[in-house]
Amino acid sequence: MLVKQIKPDEWFLALPVPNIDNKMPVGNSDIQLLVDKLIAYNSRNKTHYYISQAIPFCSYNPEKIRQVAFGAESCGPRSILVIDPFGNIKPCYSISEKLGNIFEDSIEDCWNKNFAKDMRKNKTLPRECKECHYISECLGGCRFSAWLSTGRYDGKDPLMNEKFLQKNDSYWQAKIENVVEAGGAMVAAEYDAILQEIIRKASCNLLVFGLGQDSKLWREANENGLTVFIEDKVKWMQDLPDAPAYKVKYQTLLDKKWEDNPIIDFPEWLKDYNWEIVIVDAPHGYKQDMPGRLSTIKKAAELCKKGTIFVHDMNRENEKDFTAKFLGKQFMAIERLGVWTRG
Repeated sequence: MLVKQIKPDEWFLALPVPNIDNKMPVGNSDIQLLVDKLIAYNSRNKTHYYISQAIPFCSYNPEKIRQVAFGAESCGPRSILVIDPFGNIKPCYSISEKLGNIFEDSIEDCWNKNFAKDMRKNKTLPRECKECHYISECLGGCRFSAWLSTGRYDGKDPLMNEKFLQKNDSYWQAKIENVVEAGGAMVAAEYDAILQEIIRKASCNLLVFGLGQDSKLWREANENGLTVFIEDKVKWMQDLPDAPAYKVKYQTLLDKKWEDNPIIDFPEWLKDYNWEIVIVDAPHGYKQDMPGRLSTIKKAAELCKKGTIFVHDMNRENEKDFTAKFLGKQFMAIERLGVWTRG
């Protein structure tokens, strides 16, 4: 009756707490199912449900998890302390470490104990977490689960995805350097901007106009997502036979700049998806007898209603004119890379 009277807008769900007999009562597949269902439910209803406990963002899709969970911010002793039936003040319900006793110590003294301060300063996190893009929100998952599994508070939460953790900033910077050295069309800063957006959106729908030295980089960064390439050069199709690429033919020419002819053999099924990231780095457009990017920039605008569009070679007048018409004049520039955020 009280709940009906209050009509709360938000509910917080408590997951099963790990214990000695069952150190991992919730698995990664459970997290995936729960997160997807919560996102779907919240999108349809005014009342929203969220996960109250700390779960590592890398346990599934970080961008999805952050929509329905708040990391370890609500876990003690970042924002709370707990008093047990005997008056003992602890960091949380599960951690046995005592910070003091309510009958003998002040709350302020307990709050400022080294153990509590170390947790707030992320000193009790594994190295991999400290190098992660999501550290400020995720905060490393549950420290009690880590202790239960490893015997250490700075151990890894068992829900952490080892593969995700291994790919830190140093890993990706090395990948970018390799692509640049191999003759990639962009400079490191441009690659880094696109890479960070792909990693941020994690397992998204990624459409790339143009195969090249960077194609493997995009696929790896968007692992478990949908990555599709559109290419008009047979050579690149042959050099990268494993890439999910479609061969097309462009009918535009820069000497007839605004003559808008459709792309031949463009896959119609792509229209059924919202492409969260689109990279336009093809076809060639540095001479008048080349197709230019009128049709690919227009297609990017059609297929990405909510997401990010990257257009390379924005130092050229044709790219400026085409993007102004289909994407708008306001954009962020990184070297020769233009970035538009839509929706």
